[in-house]
Amino acid sequence: MEYRNCNDELSVILLGRLTVELPELEVNLQKQLSIRKVIDEVLYKYEVTTKETSLVASDIEEKACLFLACRKLEGLSERTLKNYQLELQLLNNFFHKPVSTINSMDIRMYMATIGKNIQQNTINTKMVPIRNFFQWLQDEEYIISNPTKKVKPVKEPIRERDPLTDAQVETIRDGLIDIRDKAIFEFLLATGCRLSELINIKVSDLDWSRMSLLVIGKGDKQRRIYFNDRTKIVLGKYLSNREGQCEYLFSSSRRPYGQLKQRAVQLIVKKIEEKTKPGRNLYPHIFRHTFATRALKYMPLETVQALLGHSQISTTQIYAKTDEANTEFMYKKIG
Repeated sequence: MEYRNCNDELSVILLGRLTVELPELEVNLQKQLSIRKVIDEVLYKYEVTTKETSLVASDIEEKACLFLACRKLEGLSERTLKNYQLELQLLNNFFHKPVSTINSMDIRMYMATIGKNIQQNTINTKMVPIRNFFQWLQDEEYIISNPTKKVKPVKEPIRERDPLTDAQVETIRDGLIDIRDKAIFEFLLATGCRLSELINIKVSDLDWSRMSLLVIGKGDKQRRIYFNDRTKIVLGKYLSNREGQCEYLFSSSRRPYGQLKQRAVQLIVKKIEEKTKPGRNLYPHIFRHTFATRALKYMPLETVQALLGHSQISTTQIYAKTDEANTEFMYKKIG
């Protein structure tokens, strides 16, 4: 007979039985975590073992490789593939049994474990690859049912998008001196593009006459974005004065004047905050929030959805917050 330590397995089983007996635990993730911590503390002093005649091997890693290969063929970006790979590796480290034996309670216990000391929205984000993986397993008939379907996402606190005010935009604009800082600020504000899209734009991508360009967004989807006269003028000044012959729109200010990376742009935006002191925490995505909020005052929801590259219109609706001043303004227009 072969023996193995089963403390973790017993901890999961006990918590699962308690959840069955106390249904309120099913929707109270924090309480589950507290109870799991107490169980683990008690079991720490003991070594629980079980008898078995054969070891059951996990096939998660094997199936995950196939899943990632399929997603790569479907055009998933390298960055997203790496995120998927990381989350699936964590899943593989947690479970030591075949995917066909993983049930909904197992998934809840996994969420409780990875949910320690992180925010609710982060838990849901980390679960996206896991949910997609099990749905793929079901679609490919590796498993009969998808255990993640019965597991609801963790309820996230509702937070309104808080864009820059007009006064804050002008404060930043008036305080900028460096031409590259100005160009990055005006371009992000005018286009609403993502940081990942910004760093991959080449000078040759710009259609100066139409003041537009095509970008590659999430899911390798292409869309057209536009910029205004102010941005066109600032970009022209920046490009005519910068050093080097970099093919990318935004390049480093030091040799060899290569393509700016995401971290570099984040640091530039943080320095813009320090220099201009708008009274707000600045980060690249706040300009996308600001663009979306402004655009929704003048454009149909579907148009803004297309400009932002959202696959679901519900994502765009997050920005569709109407304040009292705007409601009054729109009402007077019909009077």
